[in-house]
Amino acid sequence: MEWTAFKTTAKVPVTGRFTSVQIQASEAPGQLPELLKGATASIDGMSVDSGNPVRDENVKKAFFALFEEKAAIKGKITRVEGDATRGRFDLEIRMNRQSNAVPMTYQVSDKAIEAIGKFDFLTFKGSKALDSIHQLCLELHKGADGVSKTWSEMGIKLTAPIERKCSSGATGQ
Repeated sequence: MEWTAFKTTAKVPVTGRFTSVQIQASEAPGQLPELLKGATASIDGMSVDSGNPVRDENVKKAFFALFEEKAAIKGKITRVEGDATRGRFDLEIRMNRQSNAVPMTYQVSDKAIEAIGKFDFLTFKGSKALDSIHQLCLELHKGADGVSKTWSEMGIKLTAPIERKCSSGATGQ
């Protein structure tokens, strides 16, 4: 799972991923939309990896440590529309004791499924954590205009490998 946060009024992206993600999905035969529905994920927000150890520690201590359920993030795919190549689904995310549906679009290649979406931390009662990270990074989030800005919007990208199996006589994927 990759994430993109934004800083400065120019909305400069800062990207990273979580290294501790547990996914549970159906392994029963079926078409992709059927297999996606009900899949769940558990993410440890303290496993943040942006490629910058100082930033990672700042995000852990000044952001995720302030969540009511610490850094626990849960997700479940609900309502799926589409086919085996592309579509959309709702990802019900729970963090900071709040649950919200995040619309995601997905696209499938020969080897993987990739889904993208975005949400606002404020809908998860994240103002305390957002204010904390903003204050800690005040100078680092200052742009060419001299204004420091930490955006509440977060982009997410989920990528998972796909294994296609066909049994003898089957015409599906």
